[in-house]
Amino acid sequence: MARKDAREVAMKLLYQKDMSGEADIDLLLKMEPHYSIHENDREYILNLLNLFETHAEEIDGHIRSFSKGWEFSRIAKVDLAILRLALCEILYRDDIPVSVSINEAVELAKKFSNDKSGRFVNGVLGGFIRSRQIVPEQHVMHKEQTTSGYEVTTDNPTALQHKIATEEQMSLDENVKVEENPQ
Repeated sequence: MARKDAREVAMKLLYQKDMSGEADIDLLLKMEPHYSIHENDREYILNLLNLFETHAEEIDGHIRSFSKGWEFSRIAKVDLAILRLALCEILYRDDIPVSVSINEAVELAKKFSNDKSGRFVNGVLGGFIRSRQIVPEQHVMHKEQTTSGYEVTTDNPTALQHKIATEEQMSLDENVKVEENPQ
């Protein structure tokens, strides 16, 4: 399973947990048999669910802070699941570049929510990133296909930690090397 599909399953499980109080990966996979989960995908998904369970108050606090003009209770549950997933990756998964987490969250919002959700998700995550002065890395440790069809690549295995930047650096483009035909 591609990481993109694993993110979809994780988002659906976060949604399921919010709606019913439980998240059952096996039940979801029975209802949607087109997903083929490998063990490392299952570990990634369960890790994200665990991370959210452990840090739910903190993550939801960030969403509350950066969803300006929206009452938390009025945020669409799908958008909330997507934001929770992205913030889990950004805050607690150093193996995933910030720019990939944001891009994938926006793509999920476009696919599973309404027309304005992509902009809303991008705005909340962008506000969070700017507040923390996090600059998405130029490279990542491995190649990862994004939903846009591009791959983000690296030659620097230590580039997994986020760089702290000045406000001036934040105004520059995201400094992520995206290549159509990676070498």
